[in-house]
Amino acid sequence: MRSSIYLAALLVLVSPALSLASETQGGLIVIDGDTMKLNGERIRLRSEAGPIDAPELRKAQCPLELYRAEAARDRLKALVAAGAVTIRRTGADRYGRTVAVVFVDGRDVGALLVREGHAKPWPTLRRADRPTWCGPE
Repeated sequence: MRSSIYLAALLVLVSPALSLASETQGGLIVIDGDTMKLNGERIRLRSEAGPIDAPELRKAQCPLELYRAEAARDRLKALVAAGAVTIRRTGADRYGRTVAVVFVDGRDVGALLVREGHAKPWPTLRRADRPTWCGPE
């Protein structure tokens, strides 16, 4: 029994993509439209095409951004609840969060959020280039 637990832990540590479909039903928490938490690990979403940015919930600059942030969070919750979730970790950001491409049933969640207007591509990592959510689309 103990050796199978160690083997499972080792597979999690060395696997670049971890399927979450069965073992984390209660462990995956959506924070906002581009951030999740899995068993204490904060995960910042990106798409396969590059970084994305969703509106801010806690530091919204205007009521429209708050509205859009709630919609983005709710859409991400619905997506991860709809199928088998796979996380492909790509590194860490300057805040220590894991950066990852998240897939649901093989679909790139970050790209889907961008296509649906819940997130925008973030072409650089400079804060000054952050997309604005307070104006018209």
